[in-house]
Amino acid sequence: MKFKILSLLFLLIASKTFSQEHTNKCNLRVVSAEPIVWNDKLKYYKVVIINGNEKTMDACEWTASFYDKFDVLIGETIGKWSSGSIIGPVEPGGKMTDRETPKNIGDADRIAISINKVHFIDDSICQ
Repeated sequence: MKFKILSLLFLLIASKTFSQEHTNKCNLRVVSAEPIVWNDKLKYYKVVIINGNEKTMDACEWTASFYDKFDVLIGETIGKWSSGSIIGPVEPGGKMTDRETPKNIGDADRIAISINKVHFIDDSICQ
């Protein structure tokens, strides 16, 4: 019984320690923010966001916070995505995937995304 309690406690602490905490806003849900590392340095990250609105989204902006292995904030950058001639807007329930290259954030171990604002095809904005 004692072992089960200790195991459960460890799993709760580990899941909190190693999980990425994203901040959803404007009915957008951050599904993932995957760091892409090359030669032990963060080269870029891939973010996946789902549009949970009843409107079609054509642009969004977020803040990416980068943390080291000790969970210390080492930098932040602004990420932006917008539809264009190749990539169309994101329908309700649809998924948006983007890759961003942050500057001077080479030692990041974890990324947390916070949605800042969203633009819809009807020219409305959510902040």
